[in-house]
This record gives sequence, C-alpha cells and structure tokens, in this order.
Amino acid sequence: MLLALGIVVVVLAGAGYFMPDTMLGRWVRLNFKRATKVNPVLAAQDLVDRAVAGLPDQRKLVASVMNGVNIAQSAVDEATQKDEQLLKQYEQLEAMNEDETTVLAPTREEWQTVHASLPDLQAKLESAKNDSAEAQNDLDEMIKTIRDNKNLVKDMAIDQALAEAKETSAKNRQAINDAKNGLGKLAQYREEVANRLGEARNLND
Repeated sequence: MLLALGIVVVVLAGAGYFMPDTMLGRWVRLNFKRATKVNPVLAAQDLVDRAVAGLPDQRKLVASVMNGVNIAQSAVDEATQKDEQLLKQYEQLEAMNEDETTVLAPTREEWQTVHASLPDLQAKLESAKNDSAEAQNDLDEMIKTIRDNKNLVKDMAIDQALAEAKETSAKNRQAINDAKNGLGKLAQYREEVANRLGEARNLND
C-alpha cells in the first residue's frame, strides 16, 4: 500500500514538472518542492528551542565565574587584613625593642611575604571580575538574540501562512476557471441535443 502510494506521489510530481507553464503546473511544482524540503519555520523554531535549552548551562557558567570573583575577593580581603595586622604587630615589637633575631626578623619576614602577595592577589581579582563581566555580557547577548529570533520566527510563520494562502487562492482560481470552461461547453451540448431532437422530428413528419 505504502509502495503504491509512493509511486503515485512520484508519478504526480513528475507529471507536475512536465506540465505546461500554467497556473496549475506551477502550483503542482511549487507544492512538490515545498513538500520535499524541511519546513523552514519549524527548522528555525527548533534552533531557537535548542538555544533556550542551553540557557540553564549558560547561567550556571556565569554563576561559577561570579563565585570565582567572591573567592578572589575573600583572598584579597584576608591578605590585606593580615598585612595590616602583621605590620602593626611588627611596629609594636620594634617599639618595645624586642630581639632582632628571634622576634623582629621572623615577624618582618612574615609581613613582607604577605605584603608581596597582595599585587598578585589583586591582579587575580581583577581578572576574575573581567571574566565575570564578559560571561554576563555573553549571557545577556544570548538572551537578547533568542528574544529577537523568537520574533523573527513569528514573522516567518506569518509570511509562510500568507504564502500558503496565496497558493491556495491560486489553486482555487484555477479550479474556478476550469469549472467555467467546462460549463461553457453546455451551450454546445445543448445545441447538439436540440439538433438531434429536430432531426428526430423530421423523421416522423
């Protein structure tokens, strides 16, 4: 059954391509071409749906990058606080004339180590902030793109519906013209019947 139906479709399609360049021929060729191609509106909607489905992962990525900013900020705050505490402690010990070797030197070295780490920690924080801003901008741009393309798909659907309506209208006009042409032959058939009736009457006179 399916094989027979497939053969009929192929035969009709082939016939459509060999039809004269009439309105009906163009309609058959157009609809066969449309039937054998992917529906562009559905294909476009599928692309938008896939992009929407990817938004949760995008949001997780942004949240992860923002968490990196929080971690870097905490590291800077902790190091800054320790830097201030060690410096204050060293100054107090120095004012108390504590021993250089056993007290002042170790405290000074610890402070210098913490203090020297601050520029690197600050640079990492700035880098994390830049990454976070970039990730957020990418997400915002993706959301805007999806919104714009949703509107585009709606416009495509309207245009496709309009095209289908015009194609159907063209088919209906062709059917009406064919019907008119067929009805136009009624006069010829009526004349044939009237002539036959006249000849029959003559035979009986």
